[in-house]
Amino acid sequence: MYGNFFPEEFERRWHNLISEYGLSENEWLQKTYGIKEMWASSYLNDKFFGEIRTTSQCEGIHSLIKNYISKKCYILELIHNFNEALTQYRTNELLSDFKSLFTTPVLTTCLQDIEKQAADIFTKSMFKEVRCEIEEAGKLNVVTHSVNNNEVKVRINKYRQPGRECEVQYDKATKKFACDCRLFESRGIPYCHIFCTMRHDHIDIIPDTLVCTRWTKNAKKDYICSVTSAETNSENIAGIRYGALATLCFTLCESASKNRDDFMEIRDDIFGLIQKLKKRRDPDSNVLSNACMVGDPTVVKTKGAPRQNRWAIKSRKCSHCTRCGHTIRRCPELYSRDVLHTGHH
Repeated sequence: MYGNFFPEEFERRWHNLISEYGLSENEWLQKTYGIKEMWASSYLNDKFFGEIRTTSQCEGIHSLIKNYISKKCYILELIHNFNEALTQYRTNELLSDFKSLFTTPVLTTCLQDIEKQAADIFTKSMFKEVRCEIEEAGKLNVVTHSVNNNEVKVRINKYRQPGRECEVQYDKATKKFACDCRLFESRGIPYCHIFCTMRHDHIDIIPDTLVCTRWTKNAKKDYICSVTSAETNSENIAGIRYGALATLCFTLCESASKNRDDFMEIRDDIFGLIQKLKKRRDPDSNVLSNACMVGDPTVVKTKGAPRQNRWAIKSRKCSHCTRCGHTIRRCPELYSRDVLHTGHH
């Protein structure tokens, strides 16, 4: 609704514009108006575009590829640079998956139950958009609220814009929401009008009808399960499988590494799976021993001179007779020799 017009409002503004400038006989404007459903946002709000409109996706790819291509680029260099760009795409995707799975956002809105569930469902980038809609819901007011059996109708306006209203319909039985703005249908995320209705009716759980699988953390899992048998061996599908398995392994490693027993169990299970796959690919391959597996490091004594007791008393040793217990000053041999020498004189 805000930032977009309803079809009725579009019609009113269009005719006012044509009348103001006397363009009713303009052939180009008449032709453009005839295909308004193909370009006017008011008629496209119920169409899902995955946040891609016009040539934005192509322009985004071009801006990335041009960094690897120059006018004097050879074919071999072009292919190499293109592979580099593709690798960067895949790396960014894995990094985004990692951040979505292993980072927890700080809850900042007043609807923390709904915000926390959104953080668990949606990817990190999409959660930021959903959180903005939850914040926008605080600026909306409920004008009227009516209930007829399971059907709930709520009329909503925005703070300081009381003249612009929209209606949200909610079915308690099917948990389906429908809003005049149709922005949920076009963007695939719950819009602020829906969150305002949920707040007013004390609904603290986002229903499945408001979750678009494309924007969830499990989107890859559902996509891979839908792949037909004819596509199972393509390189594209192999790359998707790799990314999906990598994200699952990240979760497994994070949980198992915190406890030694869990680590040992998961390590043995992974080792068994590796051997199973190797045998399936090559029945004649050698089976690795458990000694090849990585475990906790063995605690050993440090190298170098042995540690000495700093408080140990060293025994005294004579430098003349090399006996312990006395020094040269009190050496018995020297003492007896001195006595004999004195007596002789």
